[in-house]
Amino acid sequence: MALVGGDPKRLVVLVDGVAIQAFGCARDVGSGELKRLQQSIRSGALDLVVVLARFVGHSMCDSVREECRRASVRCRLLPCGASGVVKHLRALVEG
Repeated sequence: MALVGGDPKRLVVLVDGVAIQAFGCARDVGSGELKRLQQSIRSGALDLVVVLARFVGHSMCDSVREECRRASVRCRLLPCGASGVVKHLRALVEG
């Protein structure tokens, strides 16, 4: 599972035994982060991509959603900030 948005150093989370890869948004960590995420999606390394919509620009969000669609990877947008992430991630992992 990947979590996209904000500062990836602050987003490393473990939810119910599921390791989550964190990817920052381009404005925070540079455009290479989007390329790294797209490669992970294409390679089949991810089964779910969760985008923190509050921290990701429209163009990056659209690129991620399109890449997920092409690779048949689930993609979910969360409107919340970092404080609501764990609650939402637990719900996604469980259901």
